[in-house]
Amino acid sequence: MTQNQDNPNPPPPPPGGPDRGNPYAQHAQAAADRAKVAAQDALGVARRLLGNPVGGIGPAHAGLTQDRALGVALVFALVAAIGLALAGGSLVRSMMGAAMGAYGAMPGFGFGFNFGQFLKAVLGNLIMIAAAGGGVLLFAPLLGGRTNPVSALLVSATAFLPLGIAALLAAIVGWLFKSQFGAILVGLLMLYGLCYLVLTLNAGLRHVAGVDEGRAALGTPTVLAFAMLVMWLVGKLLG
Repeated sequence: MTQNQDNPNPPPPPPGGPDRGNPYAQHAQAAADRAKVAAQDALGVARRLLGNPVGGIGPAHAGLTQDRALGVALVFALVAAIGLALAGGSLVRSMMGAAMGAYGAMPGFGFGFNFGQFLKAVLGNLIMIAAAGGGVLLFAPLLGGRTNPVSALLVSATAFLPLGIAALLAAIVGWLFKSQFGAILVGLLMLYGLCYLVLTLNAGLRHVAGVDEGRAALGTPTVLAFAMLVMWLVGKLLG
């Protein structure tokens, strides 16, 4: 007698659907759930920082566990890196136009999209953000503060987020207003983005890493200089 005859009623599928017993499907679902939680946390933190990006970084960090802080840092870093990468070519064109006073009459700076170059730019921006986080982690103890890799990355990613958004908005404005007026708006947007980068990084050193105000003023450009040095070294190695 065959097995089917011995057991005419086969066991029901595992609860939760046929993928419940598939480890790959379980890992994929777990990763999707973590990504969803990270995106929701990032949106909540972004709303809190929208009104006061400088003063809000400390309370935002204090309200997150280490796992959730890492998710928010990764989301912020990715958004900033993509914004800077998408803005790249058009931003260069508009800034050159501001200097020449003729945004729409610049040969050699046409608007286009190269996916390979885009991915390379995103990777470079992520390295820059990670390097700044490494600078926070390295220099905070030397300046009398204390931090950990997750908190340091959150400070860096939060600081670069306004710059990434400003760069993307600047590229859109420069594309819509092909004139010197558009180039001036681009310059103003980038000015605000850079200022918020510096201010938020300084606030992160003070309110997250615990560095006092006087030393944080020195630590802010030191961290950015460290990130620039790392980017230069990476460029040399990959060059």
